[in-house]
Amino acid sequence: MYLTVLILAYATLVSPETIGHVTRDYFGDIFTLEDCDPNDFCNRDGRRAAMIPGEACRCQCAPSHYVFREDINECIKDIG
Repeated sequence: MYLTVLILAYATLVSPETIGHVTRDYFGDIFTLEDCDPNDFCNRDGRRAAMIPGEACRCQCAPSHYVFREDINECIKDIG
């Protein structure tokens, strides 16, 4: 029980942003961050994503890393 609480607390400290919604897209998944920091939030921690112009807190994964994994909050090359 204590270990579970410790792991959850660590995950909160490491990644303060909450993923709001993920849309699967052929050219790169699009994800929304809740309560994001407007300075470099899409490419933080190696996410490999770009901000969508005119859309607050929305990012699209790069074509080279087009799949977004919610469990690690990163864009990856493949799921295999």
